[in-house]
Amino acid sequence: MKTKIINKASKWDNINRSEMLAELNAIQNKLVSLYRHNGEEAANQLQQTILYRKSTQIAAVMRVTSAKGARTPGIDGQLIKTSEDK
Repeated sequence: MKTKIINKASKWDNINRSEMLAELNAIQNKLVSLYRHNGEEAANQLQQTILYRKSTQIAAVMRVTSAKGARTPGIDGQLIKTSEDK
């Protein structure tokens, strides 16, 4: 399941978003399946994997910066406008 989503340059505009989100969706589906069939303990390890993956962190930033609230400053007062800021 490991794919090369983020290139060496690691630039925001070069990220393959659709592939990254598809991989994340597959992992989330696996998590639900593990939870239903094997219980909470089996799912906790996969949750930790999801939490610390670079691709899921980027997906979180993508969701926040592309939402309607992206045009308002956060609690720190900073507004992220360009891909370099992300």
